[in-house]
Amino acid sequence: MIQWTTGNIGRRSLHAIIDRPDMELVGVYAHGPEKVGVDAADLAGWPEPTGVQATNDIDALLALGADACCYNPLWPNIDELVRLLESGVNVCTSAAWITGGKQTPQDRERIIAACERGGSTIFGSGAHPGMTNMVGMVLSAACERVD
Repeated sequence: MIQWTTGNIGRRSLHAIIDRPDMELVGVYAHGPEKVGVDAADLAGWPEPTGVQATNDIDALLALGADACCYNPLWPNIDELVRLLESGVNVCTSAAWITGGKQTPQDRERIIAACERGGSTIFGSGAHPGMTNMVGMVLSAACERVD
């Protein structure tokens, strides 16, 4: 399993992956240069070192032969997704990809083609940060008073 990014959501995903005995963390992608070379445990707030260091080298991550990637940047990068999917990595993402409906037709076609070439899948899930905050505000509009 590769964890892609270690921000607000990615850090929590990374912690959950490390905690699962049925998953093997093999790689961590970090955007920020200050996180490159840092053990995944330190990035996730895990008490014991994992021996897996964060990198920003996509080729090195793809060479690991991971089955899956938990892809958690705030916004999806289609080029990154295509590279992962074409290499046969299945992707689960919270990156504004719940339905894929906000992607351009060209980007959707690129993703579909990458899945077909790589024999891989993409699954959008989660509650995009910010969207969840909006739900509370919208639902409270029907209330006379909120304490």
